Formats: sequence, structure tokens, C-alpha cells
Amino acid sequence: MTGMFAVTACPPFGPFFSELQVIRAALASHHGIATAIFLGCLLLAFFGMTRVVFTVVDGRPRKAAKATANALSKRRASLRPHSCSLGLSLWLGLFTPATLRDAWSAAVAQLFPTP
Repeated sequence: MTGMFAVTACPPFGPFFSELQVIRAALASHHGIATAIFLGCLLLAFFGMTRVVFTVVDGRPRKAAKATANALSKRRASLRPHSCSLGLSLWLGLFTPATLRDAWSAAVAQLFPTP
């Protein structure tokens, strides 16, 4: 699960911050369509990865999952927490509170002091 979150660029992993910088730069240069396409592709990749990984982690064979009468409602219910996490991650990245930004800057200054 941790590997899947790292590959799909969820915080606190490094790819999240690089993708966030790409989004900020695209929005600052008024490339809204490119930003929307980029975010759509990220969303599709996230949903594709989570579908495969959670099927493996859950341990149910696909035929057994399709045979249940309420499989669709279970799938929707299982996507809600992940969609909320994705939304909160985007919100945190795009509208980072000043306190948190200062804490991250202080942590970077402690890890990599400049002469």
C-alpha cells in the first residue's frame, strides 16, 4: 500500500511536491487547459493503481466480487475515502497554510543548512 501511495504521488512522498510545482507553474502561466488535462491524467492513474492494488490487498477474486449483488455500492464506498484524501492533498498542496509552509521551510533548513 505504501508503495502504491508513493508511486501515485500522494503526500508526504517526493513526487507529490514535484507534481504540485508543475501545477503551480502551469496555473501561474495561465495554462488552465494543460493543467486540467494533467490533473485528469493523474486522477486516472490514481484510480487505476488503487483498483489493482486494493483488489490484491482485499484478496477477493474478481469473479467473486462481480457475483455479489451490491458490488457497485461496495466499490463506490471504497473509493470515497481515497477521493477525500486526494482532494485534501490537492487542497493542502495548492493552498498550503503559512504555518505549515514555515514549518516545512524550517525542516529543510535544519536538514540542509546553507553556508
